[in-house]
Amino acid sequence: MKLRMARSQMRPVMADGRRPMTTVYLIISDAFPSDSTDTADGDGDGIGDNADTDDDNDGTADTNDAFPSAFHRDGRC
Repeated sequence: MKLRMARSQMRPVMADGRRPMTTVYLIISDAFPSDSTDTADGDGDGIGDNADTDDDNDGTADTNDAFPSAFHRDGRC
């Protein structure tokens, strides 16, 4: 799942009235809006990453996988 990011136009104001030069990003999508325990599905199999025993769907269980969230065996996503 790809998360869409939105740049916030609201920046905090410091006590002296200056605005710090920071960029704030907000996550505006949730793959499982009705499930408070999961928000992402990295491999797109319909099972949230928190409940999925194979997050990258490479056939190797996360507990035995050197790179449990990477689609490639060398760790690349």
